[in-house]
Amino acid sequence: MNQWGCSDNGGDSINNWVGRWERLYGEQSATVSEGWELVEWALKDLGVDWLLWILGNHDTWNYGKRIFDGMNTERILMRDWDAKLQLASPCGGITRVWARHDFKGHSMYNELHGLKRAAMIDEHADIYAAFHRHTFGTGQGEFAGGRRYTLVRAKGYKESDDYALKGQFAEQRAGQSVVTVIAPRNGAAPAISVFEDVQEGADFLTYKRRKAGL
Repeated sequence: MNQWGCSDNGGDSINNWVGRWERLYGEQSATVSEGWELVEWALKDLGVDWLLWILGNHDTWNYGKRIFDGMNTERILMRDWDAKLQLASPCGGITRVWARHDFKGHSMYNELHGLKRAAMIDEHADIYAAFHRHTFGTGQGEFAGGRRYTLVRAKGYKESDDYALKGQFAEQRAGQSVVTVIAPRNGAAPAISVFEDVQEGADFLTYKRRKAGL
């Protein structure tokens, strides 16, 4: 992990269609092999400092997990669907992250329903992160007793498609990636700021580091 932070991949890096969905290859420009080449370029060749790869359902279809295993030559932490992490800072502060390709529970009125449900029944995390549904949302709050939580759902880079059109699903323009800036505090919950724009998040992190003399 470098001094500026690290990245998590929330899964479904490739279509990797299976069964009746294989007909959708006719609607994409990349071949199967080209799709895997693009995944390798994004995960290995771009120089991203990865903390975690989560494998979604698309990733594991068609023996995809074996391909990711072979691709993961740097032995990045890789988990199928679910990962619970503890991020330890030099000051002694601990930030707990529960990242899942998706959480149980869905509501047409609230993109964060499953995450909030998990936060209410599980005391593990400071940050709950989900992906999968191609919708975006963030939220923060505090439970009785003072336990604070941050909810993050990133939509990824899949934009409009036939499925969304026929299902009347909203086409959101923001939240392809989400940045969380964590200020750890020894003996207290971390201060967490969330940004839907990667550059704004990076600028804020730069400001916080300069303010702290780092």
